[in-house]
Amino acid sequence: PDASGLKLAKTDVLGGPVRVGAIARGPDSSVFLAGSTYSASLPTTQVVVQARPGGAPPGISYENWDGFVAKVDTSNSTLEYLTYLGGSSRDNICCLVSDSQGEAYVAGITASRDFPIAEALQTKLNAGLSAETEDAFLLKLAADGRHLLWSTYLGGGRGSSAGTAGQDIPYALAVGPENAVYLAGWTDSLDFPVANPLQASLKRQPPYAASDAFIAKIVDAPSSPTMVQITRSGDVVTLSWPIAATGFDLEAAHDATNLSGWAKVSAPRTTVGDRNVASVEIGTAPQFFRLKKP
Repeated sequence: PDASGLKLAKTDVLGGPVRVGAIARGPDSSVFLAGSTYSASLPTTQVVVQARPGGAPPGISYENWDGFVAKVDTSNSTLEYLTYLGGSSRDNICCLVSDSQGEAYVAGITASRDFPIAEALQTKLNAGLSAETEDAFLLKLAADGRHLLWSTYLGGGRGSSAGTAGQDIPYALAVGPENAVYLAGWTDSLDFPVANPLQASLKRQPPYAASDAFIAKIVDAPSSPTMVQITRSGDVVTLSWPIAATGFDLEAAHDATNLSGWAKVSAPRTTVGDRNVASVEIGTAPQFFRLKKP
């Protein structure tokens, strides 16, 4: 057992070279493991957020490391899911907590401009500047590992020393009451995003180099019922979703694990009550559907 009293019956359940940065107890007999890896052959399950590494070729170089999250059933030492989380540069997970629904909150650092984000508070690395350094990220992963409920960068771009890029490093993560998520760490970014601050800027300003602690509270939207409803009659699938869910494209793919294989569905929409409705003719091959903001 580790310091928290968790036990893993097998140490080889991940099946590849990994560096574990966080471990957390989930509901029932599940345990979450998260960290980073340079392996391209971890045993990802069939439908997850990211079935392959983020783009860098496999190798021991730090630039090639991706994050990963695994959910393990300790009653029989099997994987419930394993997903990569990362882009084309270096990504590392350092913090993870689970809620009572089995959803995972995950934090770490990334230098990837194409890190997977969804419903983000901050959509660009380093506040959109061209600097090449790490931002913190924070995300919420669905209980089955199949999609991101939300994912965001958190960091600035301008470092406290002249001509340097800012770094933003998380160290601790917790979930509180009323869907509140707390993230703490340190930053030397002059433009770190703040809201309702007790301290609005770094204590020491240029030309002096400085870093300060930060703590952020993010209020998570309560989980909602399934957004997309699907019914099938023969070769026609009818999909519906709330009209309040604005700004989404309906997309389809034959392989949900191929991130580049999703395509926009051109079927016309109608409105029935408070829902958008679209009908799509499909063949015999498996078909997956999702709503995604452009």
